[in-house]
Amino acid sequence: MVDLMERRVALRARRRALLNQLREDQIAAQTRRQMGGCATADQARLDDQASRRAARQLRRLQAALGRVADGSYGICMQCGGRISAQRLDEDPSTTLCASCKGEG
Repeated sequence: MVDLMERRVALRARRRALLNQLREDQIAAQTRRQMGGCATADQARLDDQASRRAARQLRRLQAALGRVADGSYGICMQCGGRISAQRLDEDPSTTLCASCKGEG
């Protein structure tokens, strides 16, 4: 059985850490741009990809917090079965059990 209070705390901690990392990455990218020639087109593309990945992860974490609030956290959105605690430990924002994800 999943401890929802514990999961909520862990999700919020991950969200906070991701927001901090995103801020640090944005500052570093801005510094590279301000220094002129140091920022290549490839680096700018990598910075953009990292920002998009972080934004996607933030949305997933926020959605997971919503599922904690409405009581559907830990329930597979495809089959309605329980998502294992181990799977939730690995990816707390997952929406599918291992079988529906194709891992079981």
